[in-house]
Amino acid sequence: MENKTTKKELVKQVATTTKVSQATTASIVNALLEQIGDELAAGRTVEIRRFGTFSAYTNKKRIVNNINGEQVTVPEHQLAKYRCGSGVREKLNK
Repeated sequence: MENKTTKKELVKQVATTTKVSQATTASIVNALLEQIGDELAAGRTVEIRRFGTFSAYTNKKRIVNNINGEQVTVPEHQLAKYRCGSGVREKLNK
């Protein structure tokens, strides 16, 4: 048994809790995730109180060894990070 929850399962759970159709819930969840991605791509931080903060950062160019032992340059690129908020921390530490 896998220890993960998919977006589809989350949508189903939220739809049941809120008594809103799964189609409407899926549209809302997709729009929210798309908006968070757009904000990060624009270099902005997204803070959802008690849930957490999403932010973008630059991973600098570096040289690494590939599986064959050859040196390869990994170009500078953007990554996202998540820092959990107090509400999530409380649930994790129950």
